Amino acid sequence: MANLPLETLTQFEPGKDGEPAPLERLIFKTLNISAQPMLVATASTGCIVEVNESFLLATGYSRDEVIGRGIGEIELWNSADGGDLTRLIKERGSIRRLEIAFQGKSAQARRALLSADIVIINGEDRLLAAIENLGGSTHAEEALRQSEERYLSIIGEMTDTYWETDIAGNFTFFNDQVPIAQRRSKEELIGLNNREYMDEETSKKAAKVFKQVYRTGVPVKDFEYEMIRGDGTRWFAETTVSLIRDSEGRPVGFRGISRDITERKQAEMELQRAKEAAEAANRAKSEFMANMSHEIRTPMNGIIGMTELTLDTDLTSEQREYLGMVYSSAESLLAVINDILDFSKIEAGKLGLDLAPFEIRNCLYEVLKALAFRAAEKGLELICYAEPGVPELLVGDAGRLRQIIVNLIGNAIKFTAKGEILLRVEMESQTEEEACLHFKVTDTGIGIPEQKQIAIFEAFSQADTSTTRKYGGTGLGLTICARLVDMMKGRIWVESAVGSGSTFHFTALVGKQPAETVRTALPPELRDLPVLVVDDNASNRQIIEETLAHWNMKPATASGGQAALIQMEMRREAGKPFPLVVLDSHMPEMDGFALAEEMRRRPGLAGAAIMMLSPGAQRGDAARCRELGVSAHLIKPIEHSQLLDAIVEAVSGFPHRRLHSVRPALDQPANGSRGLRVLLAEDNVINQRLATRLLEKRGHIAVVANNGREAVRAAALERFDVVLMDVQMPEMNGFDATAAIREQERGSGRRTPIIAMTAHAMKGDRERCLAAGMDAYLAKPLYARDLLAAIETVSREFSESEARASEGYEESPCLNLAEAMERVDGDADLMAELAGLFLDQCGEMVSRIGEAIRAGDCGKLERAAHAFKGAVTNFCAGPLFDSAERLETMAREGDLTLCDEAWATLERDTEALKLALTKIRKDFSFA
Repeated sequence: MANLPLETLTQFEPGKDGEPAPLERLIFKTLNISAQPMLVATASTGCIVEVNESFLLATGYSRDEVIGRGIGEIELWNSADGGDLTRLIKERGSIRRLEIAFQGKSAQARRALLSADIVIINGEDRLLAAIENLGGSTHAEEALRQSEERYLSIIGEMTDTYWETDIAGNFTFFNDQVPIAQRRSKEELIGLNNREYMDEETSKKAAKVFKQVYRTGVPVKDFEYEMIRGDGTRWFAETTVSLIRDSEGRPVGFRGISRDITERKQAEMELQRAKEAAEAANRAKSEFMANMSHEIRTPMNGIIGMTELTLDTDLTSEQREYLGMVYSSAESLLAVINDILDFSKIEAGKLGLDLAPFEIRNCLYEVLKALAFRAAEKGLELICYAEPGVPELLVGDAGRLRQIIVNLIGNAIKFTAKGEILLRVEMESQTEEEACLHFKVTDTGIGIPEQKQIAIFEAFSQADTSTTRKYGGTGLGLTICARLVDMMKGRIWVESAVGSGSTFHFTALVGKQPAETVRTALPPELRDLPVLVVDDNASNRQIIEETLAHWNMKPATASGGQAALIQMEMRREAGKPFPLVVLDSHMPEMDGFALAEEMRRRPGLAGAAIMMLSPGAQRGDAARCRELGVSAHLIKPIEHSQLLDAIVEAVSGFPHRRLHSVRPALDQPANGSRGLRVLLAEDNVINQRLATRLLEKRGHIAVVANNGREAVRAAALERFDVVLMDVQMPEMNGFDATAAIREQERGSGRRTPIIAMTAHAMKGDRERCLAAGMDAYLAKPLYARDLLAAIETVSREFSESEARASEGYEESPCLNLAEAMERVDGDADLMAELAGLFLDQCGEMVSRIGEAIRAGDCGKLERAAHAFKGAVTNFCAGPLFDSAERLETMAREGDLTLCDEAWATLERDTEALKLALTKIRKDFSFA
């Protein structure tokens, strides 16, 4: 409209009936457009009645400075020869492109072309003039021109797109990057509306942003949206949008700068897809690990449990020793399984230490006992020695310490073909409260090249990385060891040479127990007792010799059978025969059994007590020992206390009271305690038999359910003191069965304690079980002591909390007080405090729900109802919980049709709970 020829403006007729003529409307509409040329309208008196934006920008006047003033008064123009242009226009009626001298507020003249007409509007003359600048401008205008040129140059050279639109969003100006980015021609883009290069969803998103800018006048930065190019492809832009205003401050359009971020968005999407794929893989891995855990732990439960039951029966010492090795081996295997499962915790940085008192020598020998069979199969000597200066009673994570040692010795066995493996522990430093222990695992294996000695502690790394390597393994073991040692504030390293074996060192900081437990005094008959130790392994000889010397005996050593016979004969001839001879069963030339036979054949040597040490239990060894009159037959590696007991019994003929307690028999119910009625939900027949037998030995009665569905049915028919619920069962799993039982109990005022039994044992399983409504958690394999302790503890706690909660209180139908009290562990003071907090905050929470309903704000309603539901959960208030959940569901689904009814129900249930909690706060407060 701004470029409409002046001739066109004069072709309109005046309006009728006193209304403004179309021409007048057109003139003033045109004058108010900021565009070339400059337009001026005057009355017949020569007073200016209207100018356009171009006039104000070119002259430097404001609108108030020119409206109502005459052309001559401000000396706006003159003809080139200095004549009166106003008079000339009136005489001619119109002029076209007349060169004039034009000046603005600065009073500096410049050349211009004037076109003007006299028009009649409503019977009045109007002069309408259009002025085109021909150059020769003032310094200010020249600076403005240069500034505009620089501005346009900068815009043109920008690598980002610059654009301007009118208020409706149609392109009015853009730089050369816009056609490139849009893949459209300039002709296609002029007047193109943004809705035409966006999909519907993006268009709505953009409209909100433009409306915000229009409403507030504040630019929006870094707004991201997707656009459709002319060829149909899509690209992403990051845009800053601001408002364009005219000289009067009125919004006339938008301008923006857009940066192409397609590559970045694609990278982000690829990263997101990779993240989702990694999370899916991680979930799959977790599910696999959980299933693997279940499949391995289920049979392990039978092995450990049945072995534990058998150890509780009458057994010979030989049977007890063998079953003890089975038990230790099973526990070691379980530790390996736990190591595999714990690797995910290491990756997540969530591996922790469980500090508790332990006996270091027992810990070491338990590890070696479990590994002795593997060593014996390869003919390896497995030796352990803790120096006398190492305290016996310590505080630390014995399980994690065993884990490190099992891994190091396991590797040593794998990479050693012959010779020995020695575990030695010494004191590196100590304070009154802590001790730094130095562990060494030395083997005579293949050794490790120097360049590989650092890499082996990295995940999935091994010294031999060839695809056809002789030795298997995942390469995780030493990584786990390194991480555990670091957590124990120690360090780990290796010394090795190819073909010369390896020594793995690690240190660990452990606590010292405040005072050593008083140990049994050594029998006086052992003081200065001469003992001959016969073993072809030098390390073993040295360790036994040092141990016996520490017990105040007088040991001597021999490296083989012939050398031992010579020493024994010499001592006999001197009148000082050895009363005790300790023999290694496996020696070259003359083994321990052959030497024992020779001793029995020689009258002068037959009186000595013989102890036989074997690297592993071989069929027939025990029978041969009995035939030869061997006093004790011990399997290497030998625990110090076991060795001492055997020596005392061999010398004195009487059993010695052990330094360490043996495995206790399963306790019977305490005097006066009743047997419990236990519902056992378990699908594995072996585990059914094991748990039933353990419960019966304790005096409890077990009712077996083969799956979750049977458990729910049994719980509905009769009342049980405790439910043992296996998590993974056919037909209905433990979680669903627990939920069904809790639903059956709703409103009954009772809650049966449920103990979860799971073979998954993954991180988070305990929390998941408790969140599902279970009350305690046991990981398989089940240990008798843990199972029985859990049953009796949870049963006792429930009985006490129910008695305390119900004392002098009438149950309210709006909440399950027994269940609520169980959640606070029977703490009436805490329950009263929670009730008070809820009563204080209840009004505000309910008000927020009501406000959201009245505003029809689904998002606000969902959040408010969810928060209220969480507060109600503490009191097991089923009716009110259901009311809040109903409103939350409506809000989430965006359907508030039945909201008024649900709101009325929630208000009613809230008042009922408030009355009940008011009474609870009063009755349970002990202020």
